Amino acid sequence: VIPLVFGEVFKFIIDPACTTVFEAETEEADIMERKPRSIKTRLFNTKADTISDIQGIVALALVIVVYLYANSMSLGIDTARTMAFTTIVLTNIALIITNRSWKLSIIGIFRRPNKAFWQILTLALIALLLVIYVPPLSGLFQFTALAPLDLLICLMAGFGSIIWFEVCKVVKHGRLVA
Repeated sequence: VIPLVFGEVFKFIIDPACTTVFEAETEEADIMERKPRSIKTRLFNTKADTISDIQGIVALALVIVVYLYANSMSLGIDTARTMAFTTIVLTNIALIITNRSWKLSIIGIFRRPNKAFWQILTLALIALLLVIYVPPLSGLFQFTALAPLDLLICLMAGFGSIIWFEVCKVVKHGRLVA
């Protein structure tokens, strides 16, 4: 049952993000200066696939690290489960944020208007807090209320999953637009 719940998290966050957040994005400033994509170029290419694969692998690795950390600290299986779930949600949010632009910095991305993004972000965070801190809901998932330090660890792991991609943006573009 728990793996099914985790799978639904992806649908709860990623599906609305793909259909609303990314569709509502404004174009990059240099869109009209770029050469058009060649008709022979595949829509799905190795570069994008590789980046997506690495993003997923890094996210999974950090979720596993958080889960193993909770177990090694003898926090209990319910806390470990809660921390893993929280890290999955926060990692998905971080991936949405960083993929809104492959040129802008995180600061620049947050400055970019996108009402759908803020709605999805708010809804996801409220839902996360509800299933962690409201006993009838947390009981359904066998979650426990996280201590502030445990929540901070999840937050650091979630947003730590995109640091490498932000560095790649800087390397590719020389500097990021804030």
